Amino acid sequence: MSPGDDRGPRAEGGEPRRAKARVVIGDEETPSAIDDYFTQIEWPFSLVWESHGELICMVFVVVVGGEHYIDPVATAPAETGRGRGHELARAVLAALSEAGIAEVGATITDGNVPSQRLFASLGFERLGPWPRHSGPPRGA
Repeated sequence: MSPGDDRGPRAEGGEPRRAKARVVIGDEETPSAIDDYFTQIEWPFSLVWESHGELICMVFVVVVGGEHYIDPVATAPAETGRGRGHELARAVLAALSEAGIAEVGATITDGNVPSQRLFASLGFERLGPWPRHSGPPRGA
């Protein structure tokens, strides 16, 4: 493949493009929620699809409580409905499987029908809501 080729989430040599980031938000004394999120991303399994320098799609893998989750799958508005998220998510799941990670969850915002369809097509089943907080229920 030549640089800028948009045929799929593969770089030259046939390897998936790995996401990379160097993001500094906040400061050392007051880390923000986004700082915490970036520390949970499993960069070796997270993929970004670009074409001609423009973002097509990205799929990140995060680890929360020792469990692997896909969060998020994001596709550029001009690319939605073309199977880009499905293709990239399949590549991420294959990489996780090759690494021996047999169980993967996904986070989906209630009402996000495209994401519900995407993950159902990948064999995911809804197990229930994401815990909103840890510890005793509020008001207890």
